[in-house]
Amino acid sequence: MSDIHHYTIQETAKLSGLPESTLRYYETIELIHPIRRDESSKHRVYSKDVVNHVIAFACLNAIGMSIENMRL
Repeated sequence: MSDIHHYTIQETAKLSGLPESTLRYYETIELIHPIRRDESSKHRVYSKDVVNHVIAFACLNAIGMSIENMRL
């Protein structure tokens, strides 16, 4: 089954409660895989699976888990 809905960075930030800068940082440090870019606009396009991972990381962050422990 393919994921037909994709999310912008703004939508992903709103759903996860994390700022856009944190999403970019998580991508930079490879906590999340590099995000696909829209071919025409070059904006980040988040899949449902990635959004779910980001929400999980937001929950772990909220309870004080370090990024290093999130990697495990």
